[in-house]
Amino acid sequence: MAYRPKTLKKSLVKKEAVAIDGLYRESTITTIFKGEFVQVDMVDETIELTVQDNVYSRSESLELLDELQKACAVSKSHTELS
Repeated sequence: MAYRPKTLKKSLVKKEAVAIDGLYRESTITTIFKGEFVQVDMVDETIELTVQDNVYSRSESLELLDELQKACAVSKSHTELS
């Protein structure tokens, strides 16, 4: 059976102090998705992807997804050749 991540019934919102240029300001962090390995948060107006404690911007996430798809395709073809 394939892994099916659970979407949150209610978004989790928290406030956190963030340092920007040496100054602290409060950010609103809303968790919009939480799976076994992946969490997606909206930090103020920025979407962030966390993969097992590593945080990526949305553009980095798209690049990561592309690389993961390529890696899966290579590993699949390698496995089929063995």
